Amino acid sequence: MKMTVMTPLQKLMEITRKITEQRLKPVVQVKLNNDVERQYRGQLFALIRLMAEAVADEILPVLKQEHQNFTADHDFMDVWSDRILTALARAATKFTTAIFEQQIKRLAASTISMAEAATTSAFLKSVNKAVGVDLARVISNEGITDYVSLAVEENVNLIKSIQTTYFDRVQSTVLNGVRTGAHPTKIAKQLSELTGVTQQRAKIIARDQMAKINSDIMSKRQQQSGISYFKWITSKDRRVSGNPTGEYPTAKIKCYEIAKMDVGFGPGVFKWSAGAKYGGESKLYPGRAHINCRCTASPVFEWELPASKKR
Repeated sequence: MKMTVMTPLQKLMEITRKITEQRLKPVVQVKLNNDVERQYRGQLFALIRLMAEAVADEILPVLKQEHQNFTADHDFMDVWSDRILTALARAATKFTTAIFEQQIKRLAASTISMAEAATTSAFLKSVNKAVGVDLARVISNEGITDYVSLAVEENVNLIKSIQTTYFDRVQSTVLNGVRTGAHPTKIAKQLSELTGVTQQRAKIIARDQMAKINSDIMSKRQQQSGISYFKWITSKDRRVSGNPTGEYPTAKIKCYEIAKMDVGFGPGVFKWSAGAKYGGESKLYPGRAHINCRCTASPVFEWELPASKKR
């Protein structure tokens, strides 16, 4: 059998055809793990334990020492209140020093840096096989550096708010206990419960912050790479807002329904420039649709759109 010899032009056309076929693979859904969130949450919990220990060391001894002298006499009450406030100030001051602020800045910076790296890696992994090109060579940090700086500042303020709110509630709990004649053991129990409430708030902050950072970085990386569309992916469990059989069926922003909505680009597919609309709100994006939104955005290339929407 006579073999056909391809001309240089035919070889070039064949190579181009193969590359094109390779690039028309569907994009692998972006998968984000919560390793950074777990680490961040653990560090916030450690901070709260330190604050609780400071309260126990400074305030509880004063309560025990003075309880035997407790009386409803107004003058004595003022003296006791002053002692409590002084002890509380000693405990709180440990978490308002310049050294402590540097520590929480390092915590915020390292957390956001790890989140950015993990999200960028997940994005690249999802698209590299589809396009047949390592996008790591072409994406830059333009706009990312400024975003990270602002995110660190916001995160530092949130960590400070945990500290401020905790000590305000400690003061309220202790002084109210003193004025009502509560036994020190009862006040200590209330403070322990307050620590648990504060940890729960820190857990919400950690989850919400990581979701927002992941959302923002994913948005920037996809658009930076020339990707104009994304697919809204829920966590596919009972906690998805709006899931009729889930925990939050009446949520205002129903991610369950947004992920199925078709605005012309296919179910759950939206343009980055417009986002989604729901419940009277617009420009909604996965991870930022509401507090503790756990949805993610997977890239969608134009060749994946309905034929009528392709350019």
